[in-house]
Amino acid sequence: KYAKMIESAGATLVAVHGRTREQKGADTGLASWEHIKAVRKAIKIPVIANGNIQCLDDVNDCLETTGVDAVMSAEGILYNPALYSGKPITVWQAVREYTELARKYPPPTFSYVRGHIFKFLHHILLLPEHANVRQLVAKTHSYDALLQVADLLEQFYKKSHTEFKV
Repeated sequence: KYAKMIESAGATLVAVHGRTREQKGADTGLASWEHIKAVRKAIKIPVIANGNIQCLDDVNDCLETTGVDAVMSAEGILYNPALYSGKPITVWQAVREYTELARKYPPPTFSYVRGHIFKFLHHILLLPEHANVRQLVAKTHSYDALLQVADLLEQFYKKSHTEFKV
């Protein structure tokens, strides 16, 4: 019934999150790929799945499980901006690349940039040894300061990162 309504209303694609209204905040839980699959089967227009996408394997699993035409990510891409590439990226590389893109294509406010950088660095900024970096990110209004953050993190981790590479 709803599938025909959606298509007859002129929709050319549908994005399905796969969560209920109640699944938010601390109660987010997992998205239901089975419900997304049911939507895919019910309509003829393209369907985009969203929910539980944290890495490239999740993208491939979701495509296989649901049969959708595409997969999108919200939170996952904020924590791992290289998610769809399937290639590892260091946090300092992510900060540099994102900062240069934000400088080239400025968002409405710098707080957007800071918020995204906080997501990229979430786990690192929780460590006591990076309290100074956290403060720098929290207080800056400068792209150059964000590039300094990338430099500080690279200096801190470069040796262990190089030794860890196989």
